[in-house]
Order: sequence, then structure tokens, then C-alpha cells
Amino acid sequence: MTRMTYFGLVLMTALSAACGGVSGGDPGDNGGTAGAGGGDPGGSGGSGGGEDHPFDAKDLQLNDVSVLFPLPATNQERDAGMLDVQALLPSAIYDSIGHVSGRSNVGFIGSGEALYKDLRVVALRIDPCFAALEVPADAGDCENQVRLVVQEVVDGSTSDAALHLFYSISRDEVLDLVRSIGGLRQSLAPGVSLGRLQPHPIMVEQGLTGSMSKGVRDAILHHASTTNLIRVTRMTESNGPFWNFSGFDIVDGKTVPMHIPTLPPGDDTKQLFARDFGEPPVPSATPPSGSDDDFMKLAAPVGAQALSHAQQAALFARLLRVENPAHHSPNTVDCASCHIATPTTKLVAEPLLGLSGKDAVDRFEPSSKLLQTADLVATFENDEPLTNVHAFSYTERRAGISQRTVNESAAVVSYLSTQEWGAK
Repeated sequence: MTRMTYFGLVLMTALSAACGGVSGGDPGDNGGTAGAGGGDPGGSGGSGGGEDHPFDAKDLQLNDVSVLFPLPATNQERDAGMLDVQALLPSAIYDSIGHVSGRSNVGFIGSGEALYKDLRVVALRIDPCFAALEVPADAGDCENQVRLVVQEVVDGSTSDAALHLFYSISRDEVLDLVRSIGGLRQSLAPGVSLGRLQPHPIMVEQGLTGSMSKGVRDAILHHASTTNLIRVTRMTESNGPFWNFSGFDIVDGKTVPMHIPTLPPGDDTKQLFARDFGEPPVPSATPPSGSDDDFMKLAAPVGAQALSHAQQAALFARLLRVENPAHHSPNTVDCASCHIATPTTKLVAEPLLGLSGKDAVDRFEPSSKLLQTADLVATFENDEPLTNVHAFSYTERRAGISQRTVNESAAVVSYLSTQEWGAK
């Protein structure tokens, strides 16, 4: 089968009809839902579980494909405007994989547990071709997914832990979901750019009980449930400045430990990331990354400053490749490497070493003209070195949006903006 790079594909509009297996009318035509007749970039919205809205794929934005809910101020606001996980994650699955850290039964830092009743959906991500470094010309070979990030939310704050839930959906459902969320956003803020990834600006303005939040919640419940849950990954704080990473595939309703890429066989189902107690910190991963693009030495401030400029630049190039979805996917790099790349950049590479990826050959470059370079920035809200290792969630009330998440979202926008958005 002919294959192309993810970003080369989106430049070739002649292939857009083959990608997704759809065809449609001219951009000005009106049409129905994805996979249900007619349609195009100017067609009407899909049946994503809420009201249909006109949708223009030429106005697709980062916050349409990756949605971060703002945090509530109170438990009452949480219960009125956030999704619990009852219809999304069976309690038996949560018990089987092990509860993440939370505020119940707290002893040492990170020794408590997040109770099932307090878990809420804090983020949604749409992926039309999960883990693809190269997107097939025939999108039928893609893994279409909707992904949810779940955290304990209590008294307006989160614990330093998160679950990532993966749901298998069809290509028509991906298009339907994007139409539903993007069309709603376009109807509420026509002609307005929401800019960088951040807590969804319309939800921030309206509140969690507003129409934007409700529309996204309805769309989630229309496309994700316990029946199409295929994977759960977890990040949990553990007894101090340590974070444990692990994952589980869901097979016939049972959890099967996931093998973390690049880790040694027999020791590849868990990874511990530690920020040393020393000052300055000496971060480490156990087992260490086996990737050729391991950059861990760059994360230790004193050790990194002792390296030559050439050595620093080489390690930073590795970090940029880890963040680039054309170079690495969740199937090619370990958990810790993905989660510490942005903290390493923001705390060591840029301020201490003066390194910049602005003109680096390994830096991610989106192909879509819809995206502005100024919007492709990470959000690193942090008050302690190497503490906020979240990729698209919160620690307490501080958002963590990694550069890898920004880049993946931009790649999805680039790809989807070229689709025909009509019926098969």
C-alpha cells in the first residue's frame, strides 16, 4: 500500500477523498451528517449526540479536536457540569488497574487514593489515526479513537494523577464528533479564533453548565462508553516526588498489562519517574528509556550545564524528535520521555542553556495554513522544578499542556482540514 508521512499527506488534496473514504460536494453545498449523505466543508453538523450546527472545516481549530474543561470552583459546580465516569469506566476496571493517588486516606504525599465517585472527565482528544507516523492513503487502516483524560476533582482542585481512557470508534464517528464540537463552537463564536490550547475559552466564559460544555459532554456520551473502551493508561504520584506510569489494554472486559515501548522485556509494564530530593534535582526514569532519542541527561540542571554546547544541542534535538508526531508515536517512545520533555525545555534547556527549537530541523512544523505559529505553544503552569508533568490535565489547579499534545493536536487539525466531509 502506498504510504505517506502524516504531514505530506495533508498537503496533497488530491488524496483527500481516499483518506477517510468519503466524497462530497463543493465547499458551499449543504449536506447531512458524516457518512449519512451529502456534505462538505460547508455542510451541516453531524449527529454527535447534540444539536446540529453548520460546520466549516476551513475554520477547524486546535480547541475543536482537543478540549480541556475548566475546573469548577465547588463540588456543586462539578456535579452540575462535569461528567463522572459511571458510563465510561467500569468500577471493576478501575479497581483492577489500581486506584491513582488522591485525597482519601492520605498519609505521605501521594499515598492517598482517588475515589471512583470523585473521578471526572477533564479533557477530550480526537485522533483519526492513532500512533501513525505515516497515515495510509486508505484511512480504513487507521485506528480512529476518542480519548478522555480523567482526574479526581474535589473542592475545585485535582490530585497529581490522571487516567487516560482510549475508545475505539469508526471514521464516520470521528468526523461526526468533530462536526458536533466544531460546529457548536463556530455557532457560539463565529469568526473568532480561540488561539492556543487552553481551558476551553467558551466554557470559561459560559461556565461548566453552559451550552458549550453541555454539547461536548453530550458528544462524549454519544461516542464513548464502557463497551468501546480499549485501553487505560495511568499516571499516579507515589510517596513524594515520584510518578508511576503504567497501562492496560481491555480484552474481553479484562485488563491486560500494556508493554511500554523501549523498556527491557520482562520489566516493561511500569515505569517510575523520580525527581530527586536533592537541590538541584537529578531526575531519573526506572527503567530508563531504551530509545535512541533518550534525552534524560538534559533534565538535570547541573549535569546539563556541564556538557559541551554540542552535547546539549544533540540532546535537545532528541527531545524535539520525541515531541514530533512525525518522528515518534505512543508506540515508539516510553511514558516518562513524553511527560518530562516540556518541563525539561521550560526549566533547563531554554532558561539555563539558551537552547531554542525555533529553527531546528527536528522541530514539528504543521502543514496547515489554518494554524498560527504563535498558538503552537505548551502551557507549563508550575511552581516547583519538574513538578507539573501533566500532558493535558491539571495538578491541583495548574494546567499542564505539553508540547507533544499541542503538536499532535495540530497534526490532527492539519489532516482533518483537508477531508471531504461527505458521505461514503
